[in-house]
Amino acid sequence: MSILNTPNDGLPNIYDLVFNCIDKYGPISEEKLSSKCVPSEICDPQMFDNILKRWTQLGVFQKDEEGLWSLVKSRWDCPKRVALNAIFNSSALGDVWSTKDSYDFIRAAVWLLAQDITKIHFDEKSLQYLESQQFSMTKDGSPVYLLQNGVRIRGFKYWASYFDFFIRSGGEQIDPTGLIRIYLENIFIDSKRLSIDLFYERLIEVLPIFPGGSLYEKVTDKLNDGSWPKPKASQNELPTSLSRAILRLEVEGVISTDDVKGDGFKLKLMYSKDLPAATVSHISLESK
Repeated sequence: MSILNTPNDGLPNIYDLVFNCIDKYGPISEEKLSSKCVPSEICDPQMFDNILKRWTQLGVFQKDEEGLWSLVKSRWDCPKRVALNAIFNSSALGDVWSTKDSYDFIRAAVWLLAQDITKIHFDEKSLQYLESQQFSMTKDGSPVYLLQNGVRIRGFKYWASYFDFFIRSGGEQIDPTGLIRIYLENIFIDSKRLSIDLFYERLIEVLPIFPGGSLYEKVTDKLNDGSWPKPKASQNELPTSLSRAILRLEVEGVISTDDVKGDGFKLKLMYSKDLPAATVSHISLESK
């Protein structure tokens, strides 16, 4: 489903407010929910309606026969993870290139996370040029875009910021450090130290927008060959976005990495497309 056309689909701050209100007070009538979340004198009620509609379609909210709103049961407890899980499930089951239910967020997220993040410029003209060089597709006679107009670019920035992989401090940048941090407890669920292959297997299970993940493959498979900085599989390279996240989490003391001598499987972290940072065989979750 589309979420980037924010005038029609709603904004993440309203989603977060509605989610937390339903979580605290639900089952709750729509009138009471609206009065608590978006008093008409300070907020446009249409934004509230749009969020309810879109995230009901995505399976986060539900309305019973008595007209009471509640959360659909989920194994996640955090509104960000609930939203991401809903988006990933919807996209995995459907066609990410559909022009009817366009999965615009997934397409844009995978595309930008796959770039050399040290070289991206986030103004509309630069993004449109980059897309024109890397991608061209039609479906059912209509063009399909990754992130083509100003409305959706702004919408992407709103939602990517909410999901903690787009930052504005020091200039607009892709940085999934916060996004990875959200899922560390799920990745290290049974051990504080993992081989890098097991760590990565669990990472793309919960975040299938990185290399090897189902959604990553669906999107990058349609990019023009040789036009984008595809990590070298023969060198076990990770994209610069994921490399940055792992490096930052280590600097912050959240995780630690090792490069154990031997012939075991290893992954290469990259500062930029042609500048390696480190080779990793194991990752440990540090005690809080």
